[in-house]
Amino acid sequence: MMKRLMAILATLMVVIPWASTKKVHAAEDTPSQRYVEAMGSGWNLGNTFDGFDEAGDTGETSWSNPVVTRELISSVKDKGYDSIRLPFTAHMRVGGAESDYQLDEAFLDRYEEVVNWALEEDLYVMVNVHHDSWIWLADWDGSTESEDYTKYVRIWEQLADHFKDYDERVMFESINEPQFYTDDEATALSHLETINDSFHTIVRNSGGQNAERMLVLPTLVTDAAQNRLDALYQQIIEFEDENIIATIHYYSEWVFSANLGTTEFDEELWDGVTARTSLISVFDRIAATFTENGIGVVVGEYGLLGYDKGDEVNQLGETLKFLEFINFYAEEKGFNLILWDNGQHIDRYTYEWKNALFGNMIEASMEGRSAYSEGLDTIFLNPTDLESGVSIPLTLNGRALEVISEGDTALTEGVDYTIQGTTLQLTEAYLNQLLERTSGVTGSETSLRMQFNGGADWYQTLVYSEAPVMSEAQGTVSEGIRIPTAFNGSQLKSVVSQNEAGAIVSNNNWWGFLEHSSEFLPNEEENTVDMLARYTSILSDDLYTLTFTYYDGTVIEYQLTVQDGVISGQAITAVDVPEEEPEVVPDPEIEPEPETELPVEEVPEAPVEAVPGEGIDPEVPVEEEPATQPDEEVTVPETESPTVTEPETSPEAVDEDTSEDLNEEATEGRSEAISSSEGAHHVRLTEEPTRSHGKEDVTKAQMLPKTGMAVPITGLVGSLFLSSGLGMFFWNKKRK
Repeated sequence: MMKRLMAILATLMVVIPWASTKKVHAAEDTPSQRYVEAMGSGWNLGNTFDGFDEAGDTGETSWSNPVVTRELISSVKDKGYDSIRLPFTAHMRVGGAESDYQLDEAFLDRYEEVVNWALEEDLYVMVNVHHDSWIWLADWDGSTESEDYTKYVRIWEQLADHFKDYDERVMFESINEPQFYTDDEATALSHLETINDSFHTIVRNSGGQNAERMLVLPTLVTDAAQNRLDALYQQIIEFEDENIIATIHYYSEWVFSANLGTTEFDEELWDGVTARTSLISVFDRIAATFTENGIGVVVGEYGLLGYDKGDEVNQLGETLKFLEFINFYAEEKGFNLILWDNGQHIDRYTYEWKNALFGNMIEASMEGRSAYSEGLDTIFLNPTDLESGVSIPLTLNGRALEVISEGDTALTEGVDYTIQGTTLQLTEAYLNQLLERTSGVTGSETSLRMQFNGGADWYQTLVYSEAPVMSEAQGTVSEGIRIPTAFNGSQLKSVVSQNEAGAIVSNNNWWGFLEHSSEFLPNEEENTVDMLARYTSILSDDLYTLTFTYYDGTVIEYQLTVQDGVISGQAITAVDVPEEEPEVVPDPEIEPEPETELPVEEVPEAPVEAVPGEGIDPEVPVEEEPATQPDEEVTVPETESPTVTEPETSPEAVDEDTSEDLNEEATEGRSEAISSSEGAHHVRLTEEPTRSHGKEDVTKAQMLPKTGMAVPITGLVGSLFLSSGLGMFFWNKKRK
């Protein structure tokens, strides 16, 4: 008997450490926490029932996504999701005061059909009023006698009645990313308190199952600034209602999320803060405010903003690290995560992940942790410098490496590679074999697949590279300049722009780097680096130095001479820098004066899903947080940091008839992708009418980027936090 007991204990000692790579939360004391746990991982059906078209509404296809099918919803369940958020925009589907703000019955019935499909797949469903927040509710003056308030009340009276007999798996969210056009934070918070209070009263008094239905309440702009968390917490506890969930959105640090030169998840952004440590700090504060006080938390949207501009914007391996860690840490904190997907991740025609590695990491992260290399997922090789082999430090996250393969051929341990602790060493012998097979041809790539005893596989690419070469170029400030570039197997990481006096020249001049796919675009297929019209249109007659840093360590200084609107460019240096490029650090004490000031809401934590129009120009505040060791559950103390303001810059005029316009060329390809099953994302491309905000007329589109966060332009503010992911960015899209 004793021998049998010892054998069982020995088995448990082997099994338990592997099984515990994902923390399993026991049932919590409160209904909202148990509900959040049951929601598992979630997915947003973005740019569908929330899309609209002022020129003539086409319903769920307004923003270029196809009609939703039962197969799509089934595929979401098959991928491991347990919950789905279904954004619903009433704008264009609700009558005026003369009809008592009656919702369009046909549209509502179609929406209900998809709700039923989700329930048949045993998904938890979040019914969410979406873009109405910025289209018209943002104009509300706070009066309960106003038309905007009455419209909001009538919309929820109808929705609550329509779904009152549905079971508890259907939950209601009061409003997406609530914002109000006022420059006073206290007023905006008061407006939101009234809206949430009215929503709570409407639903609880509407009969059926609604007396105990789970309700989801957002912070102001679903931001994680502490004062906004505190305001929502105070309101929730005053309800004395155990069936309420708090929600925020999270898109990481903007400069990492949208790729403003800081491309790596563990790369220092400022004062020891990285995208990883910022996430830890933000999630710790949210947990301390809500979950540790018995209130469940849903991160109603998360992702990286670069995917709204194109799949090439964010470095893939670093994206995978972000996905792996945010899923792990949300589980640690007891949060439900709902991936924002406006069509850029799951193909709405084939129902497969558009990027298989992205999807594999998402699905694996629902079950536990995954391993990856500490450095980039790409190693740049020089055929003349392979004597010492190649070291690849690994972050194992409790996993063990089992197999490394190149294609269908498994590498042999001790011959092709060795393992010492957490470091993988590719041997000189293997690299010489690889050199012989590829002849070291510049640009030739080899992919190594690392398989572990759990989690997603990791792919490490080896590519032969030489220093890139950039040639002379000509262009204009209105159309941009296309610089001929021999990449020679390397990849462009970042661009710094300075005038002759050494000052940063950018649409985001509070930061040291230009924005990928907004101000510059590497085009490896055409062998060019395109400096887009959004960047060149801000240049005046002067000399400018562009510093191009490549992942292989090459740094090229390139000079632009601007004279009477004509740009001439030539390389002036090409230097190998083995480790890291010089970084221009903005002075936090210098706050550029905005060109215009609009009395609108402060910028929060995450930007917005696709919306109509040509672009926005928000400000980007920064929350500094102390560094922590990666992959550890830690509490990062909150610190004060200077707030910086981005000046407003109007989008450049685009001549649609000019074939050489680089902004057109950069965006036209993505516009074409919208109509195909291979499109990287689906966005609304038509123009919106302007609205007045005192100083000047601004289109609604200028106020919003394309992810789930609707963020208005605002003046200088001191209380906002970039660490929750809310940076704002311009986006230009050729009208279709």
